[in-house]
Amino acid sequence: MSLFPLLSILLLFSIQPYISQAALRISSKPLQAPRPPPSILRPKPPLAVRPRPPFRSNNSPLTNSGRTGLVCLSCLGDDSSSSSQQRLDQEAAMDRAFGSRARFYDNAFHRQMADDYLKWIDLEPGQNLLDMACGTGLISIPAKSFVGPSGHVVGIDISGGMLAEARRKAQEARADISFLQDDVTDLKENSIPFQVDVITCAAAFILLRNQIPTLRQWSSYLKPGGRIILDIPTESSRLTGQVMALLAQELKTDLFYGTTRAELADSLHNLFESAGLRPLHVFPSRVYTTIEYEIYNGLDKLRQALDAPSSPWKTNLEARNRAMEIYIGEFAKRMGRNGLVREDIWFYVGVGVKGDIQYSSLAKA
Repeated sequence: MSLFPLLSILLLFSIQPYISQAALRISSKPLQAPRPPPSILRPKPPLAVRPRPPFRSNNSPLTNSGRTGLVCLSCLGDDSSSSSQQRLDQEAAMDRAFGSRARFYDNAFHRQMADDYLKWIDLEPGQNLLDMACGTGLISIPAKSFVGPSGHVVGIDISGGMLAEARRKAQEARADISFLQDDVTDLKENSIPFQVDVITCAAAFILLRNQIPTLRQWSSYLKPGGRIILDIPTESSRLTGQVMALLAQELKTDLFYGTTRAELADSLHNLFESAGLRPLHVFPSRVYTTIEYEIYNGLDKLRQALDAPSSPWKTNLEARNRAMEIYIGEFAKRMGRNGLVREDIWFYVGVGVKGDIQYSSLAKA
């Protein structure tokens, strides 16, 4: 028998335990799939749609002074036809959604936006402010230092989590402010026992249902010459809004906002006039921040928009799937080489006044 085969067999037996241990270690490691490169060609996640009662809206067209601004038809009339349980479910969902963001809300661009609002409204000692959808009090709390002890500030929000943070901050600042938990689109009777000089609604109005009836109700709290200041997203700062507008055009459904600067500005004019207010100013804000995101994050934002109270497609599965298709196509057009979409976040700001009081400066607008 040759010596070489014998040595080979002995060597194999001598290293066999080490081979077995190495194999065991390799097999015990969790499998880690490599992260796929950013691409819009990834499979779309399944679309989960929870059955809900049908959403009804007033389908009467809106005409005002010949204006043709786009207005969401679901925002024109009240929602008395929807069940009280549906409204409670919506309010509870919004409470949870915004309450979970309360701790981090001030870290976003909202603080910068609140600073701008305080400059725009230019409060004076003794004036009263009503801050709708006040969040964590970014406008309400510093506003108290402007109106002084003779002025009143009231903040209203549907989220208990947001209000808890606002009350904590107000206590630290020793600011005497009333924070109320309520639906700003349907305030309880006599919830505001006095008239106010200014009403603000920062980065929230587009989320509200029934915008025109809501604005009419708000204006009832204004003194003659009182002002309402609010904002809507711009045509280039939110891909989600672009997709919603394209879907509305395809399905011949009107939305509150359009896709061009003229449509958006006209929508704000139309909105104020429909609520019995005089449009005073419509102007662009500064750019507050720039964000980048991938397709899955964008689709999550789109689902949130489709589920919003003002969405006419909350229960329309065909429209929702079509929205996903449009979104993927629009995302591809805007996607950079890194597979992300980049957006500058800024807003159109509108100011409406009650009555024919004239203001000589933008600050007073």
